Amino acid sequence: MDGFMKVLTDRHLFEEFKAFAATDLCVESPLFFEAYQELQVVAANACARSRLLPHGTIIQSSPLATSATLTQPVFQTIRSKLRHASTSTAPSPHTPTGSTAAPAAAGNTSNQSLTDHSSTGGSKVLASLVVPEEARPKFRAFYDTYISEGAPFEVNLPAETRRSILDAFESSTESLTVGVFDKAKDEVVRNMFFGSFPTFLKDAKSRVRTPSLSSPATSIYTSTTEP
Repeated sequence: MDGFMKVLTDRHLFEEFKAFAATDLCVESPLFFEAYQELQVVAANACARSRLLPHGTIIQSSPLATSATLTQPVFQTIRSKLRHASTSTAPSPHTPTGSTAAPAAAGNTSNQSLTDHSSTGGSKVLASLVVPEEARPKFRAFYDTYISEGAPFEVNLPAETRRSILDAFESSTESLTVGVFDKAKDEVVRNMFFGSFPTFLKDAKSRVRTPSLSSPATSIYTSTTEP
C-alpha cells in the first residue's frame, strides 16, 4: 500500500505510472484520477469564494492537481499529511512496512484503506456542498469525458455507480453536490491498485536488473519487496 500511495501522491511517479498505463491500454483510470484531483481544487475554491465552506475548514488536495490555486491557504497537501503521519505513527507489529503494497498482498488490502487519502473531515464537508454555479461546467465536462456511456476516456464502473451519477446530472444541477464523483473515484483507485499497479511493479522489477533503464518507479519496487 505504501508504494501505491507514493504513486498517487508524487507527480514524477504518477507521470511514469500514467505513461505505463497508456502502453497497457488502461490510461483512462489515471487520467480520471488526475482530473478528479484538479476538479476538487476548482470546487473548493468556488465554494470558498461563495462562502460555503465553514471558517477554518482544511481541504486536502493531491500534488497531482496542477492548478495554481493550490497555493491558497485553504489547501493542505496529502504529501504534508503523509510526512506528519510517518513521524508520529509507529508501524503495526503485525505488518512489515511496505509489505501490503506488493502484488502478492494486494488481495489482503481492505477497500477502505485504498481511499483513506481523501476521507478527511474537510473533504467530507466539501463533498456535501452543492456545486457553485461557476464550477458546474467543469463538473459537466468531467462527466462527459469520463463517466457517460461512450465518453472519450470512459472508466470502468459498476452499473449502479454510473446510474447514480447519471441520475444526479439528469436531475436539477442546482442540487448537484461536490462529492458526486467520489464513489467513482474510489472504484477507479481500486481498479488501478488491483489492475495496473501490479504490472507496473513487474515492469519496475525488470528495470531494477538493468541500471541504464532505472527510473523513480524502480525505487517503489525495491521498497515494496524489502524484507
